[in-house]
Amino acid sequence: VVAGLVLCSKSELRFDTIGFLAAVTNNCADCVQNVMSKRMLAHMRPTQLQFYTSVAALVLQSPWVLKDVGHLIKSIGSSSGGSGGFDTDD
Repeated sequence: VVAGLVLCSKSELRFDTIGFLAAVTNNCADCVQNVMSKRMLAHMRPTQLQFYTSVAALVLQSPWVLKDVGHLIKSIGSSSGGSGGFDTDD
């Protein structure tokens, strides 16, 4: 898979090293995930494996989601004139 990626990237008109490294890293991560899933299926049921991978994804992604939500709340609060985003007119 990686060799095919190298061949396709070599003939690309706009070659970007960061994009290439991201693609190679993604391919390697997919391979590791497949191998680990097969090993774990020997000890777990498929529903258990899906549960634990979902929990792991939640734990890994939560800091970035909370950071983005915090920035969104701050931008809404600052754009509404300091009223916290709520209409205070009676």
